[in-house]
Amino acid sequence: MELRKFIATTIREYLNEAKNEPRYVIKSRPGDGFNDWESKNITLFIKNDDVAWCDYKVKDGKVYIDYIETEYEGHGYGQMIMKYLANIYGYENLERGSLTPSGKVMRQKLDKHFNYNYIEK
Repeated sequence: MELRKFIATTIREYLNEAKNEPRYVIKSRPGDGFNDWESKNITLFIKNDDVAWCDYKVKDGKVYIDYIETEYEGHGYGQMIMKYLANIYGYENLERGSLTPSGKVMRQKLDKHFNYNYIEK
Protein backbone atom coordinates (compact mmCIF):
# COMPACT_ATOMS: atom_id res chain seq x y z
CA MET A 1 0.00 0.00 0.00
CA GLU A 2 2.88 2.39 0.73
CA LEU A 3 4.22 1.88 -2.79
CA ARG A 4 0.84 2.84 -4.28
CA LYS A 5 0.78 6.04 -2.26
CA PHE A 6 4.33 6.87 -3.34
CA ILE A 7 3.53 6.27 -7.02
CA ALA A 8 0.30 8.29 -6.82
CA THR A 9 2.11 11.18 -5.12
CA THR A 10 4.94 11.08 -7.66
CA ILE A 11 2.52 11.13 -10.58
CA ARG A 12 0.48 13.96 -9.03
CA GLU A 13 3.66 16.04 -8.48
CA TYR A 14 4.81 15.40 -12.05
CA LEU A 15 1.46 16.49 -13.47
CA ASN A 16 1.48 19.65 -11.34
CA GLU A 17 4.98 20.50 -12.58
CA ALA A 18 3.91 19.89 -16.18
CA LYS A 19 1.08 22.38 -15.75
CA ASN A 20 3.62 25.04 -14.76
CA GLU A 21 5.57 24.66 -18.01
CA PRO A 22 5.16 27.68 -20.27
CA ARG A 23 2.93 27.16 -23.29
CA TYR A 24 3.12 29.41 -26.34
CA VAL A 25 0.30 29.86 -28.83
CA ILE A 26 1.05 31.59 -32.14
CA LYS A 27 -1.78 32.68 -34.40
CA SER A 28 -1.55 34.23 -37.84
CA ARG A 29 -3.97 37.02 -38.58
CA PRO A 30 -5.22 38.27 -41.92
CA GLY A 31 -2.88 40.75 -43.57
CA ASP A 32 -3.16 44.42 -42.72
CA GLY A 33 -3.05 45.70 -46.27
CA PHE A 34 0.56 44.80 -47.04
CA ASN A 35 0.61 41.60 -49.08
CA ASP A 36 4.20 40.71 -48.23
CA TRP A 37 3.77 41.21 -44.45
CA GLU A 38 2.60 38.34 -42.28
CA SER A 39 0.84 39.53 -39.10
CA LYS A 40 1.04 37.26 -36.07
CA ASN A 41 0.17 37.18 -32.40
CA ILE A 42 1.82 35.08 -29.70
CA THR A 43 0.39 34.46 -26.25
CA LEU A 44 2.31 32.99 -23.33
CA PHE A 45 0.34 30.82 -20.92
CA ILE A 46 1.50 29.80 -17.45
CA LYS A 47 -0.81 27.43 -15.55
CA ASN A 48 -3.40 28.01 -18.30
CA ASP A 49 -3.44 31.77 -17.59
CA ASP A 50 -2.39 34.15 -20.34
CA VAL A 51 0.39 36.21 -18.77
CA ALA A 52 1.97 37.91 -21.79
CA TRP A 53 1.19 38.57 -25.42
CA CYS A 54 2.87 40.10 -28.43
CA ASP A 55 1.76 41.34 -31.84
CA TYR A 56 4.38 41.23 -34.56
CA LYS A 57 4.86 41.17 -38.31
CA VAL A 58 7.26 39.13 -40.41
CA LYS A 59 8.70 40.34 -43.70
CA ASP A 60 11.70 38.88 -45.53
CA GLY A 61 12.70 36.86 -42.47
CA LYS A 62 12.79 39.93 -40.20
CA VAL A 63 10.49 40.26 -37.20
CA TYR A 64 8.98 43.67 -36.43
CA ILE A 65 7.39 43.70 -32.99
CA ASP A 66 4.39 45.98 -32.57
CA TYR A 67 4.27 45.49 -28.81
CA ILE A 68 4.84 43.08 -25.95
CA GLU A 69 2.51 43.34 -23.01
CA THR A 70 2.54 41.41 -19.74
CA GLU A 71 -0.08 40.89 -17.08
CA TYR A 72 2.56 40.99 -14.33
CA GLU A 73 5.60 43.19 -14.86
CA GLY A 74 8.97 42.03 -13.58
CA HIS A 75 8.42 38.27 -13.89
CA GLY A 76 10.45 37.83 -17.10
CA TYR A 77 7.45 36.97 -19.27
CA GLY A 78 8.43 39.52 -21.94
CA GLN A 79 11.92 37.99 -22.07
CA MET A 80 10.39 34.53 -22.41
CA ILE A 81 8.46 35.69 -25.48
CA MET A 82 11.58 37.32 -26.96
CA LYS A 83 13.64 34.16 -26.40
CA TYR A 84 10.89 32.07 -27.98
CA LEU A 85 10.82 34.34 -31.05
CA ALA A 86 14.63 34.27 -31.20
CA ASN A 87 14.55 30.47 -31.27
CA ILE A 88 12.16 30.56 -34.22
CA TYR A 89 13.55 33.44 -36.29
CA GLY A 90 17.06 34.00 -34.92
CA TYR A 91 17.86 36.75 -32.45
CA GLU A 92 19.66 38.83 -35.08
CA ASN A 93 16.37 39.02 -37.05
CA LEU A 94 14.37 40.65 -34.25
CA GLU A 95 14.27 44.28 -35.32
CA ARG A 96 14.60 46.99 -32.74
CA GLY A 97 12.01 49.72 -32.78
CA SER A 98 10.99 52.29 -30.23
CA LEU A 99 11.37 50.77 -26.78
CA THR A 100 10.07 51.70 -23.37
CA PRO A 101 12.71 52.12 -20.65
CA SER A 102 11.99 48.60 -19.35
CA GLY A 103 12.11 47.31 -22.94
CA LYS A 104 15.60 48.78 -23.36
CA VAL A 105 16.78 47.03 -20.20
CA MET A 106 15.26 43.76 -21.43
CA ARG A 107 16.99 44.08 -24.82
CA GLN A 108 20.35 44.78 -23.15
CA LYS A 109 19.96 41.62 -21.05
CA LEU A 110 18.98 39.62 -24.12
CA ASP A 111 21.86 41.04 -26.17
CA LYS A 112 24.20 39.79 -23.45
CA HIS A 113 22.39 36.43 -23.22
CA PHE A 114 22.64 35.87 -26.99
CA ASN A 115 26.14 37.41 -27.16
CA TYR A 116 24.88 39.93 -29.71
CA ASN A 117 26.58 43.27 -30.24
CA TYR A 118 23.90 45.65 -31.51
CA ILE A 119 25.14 48.98 -32.83
CA GLU A 120 22.48 51.69 -32.91
CA LYS A 121 22.26 53.69 -36.11
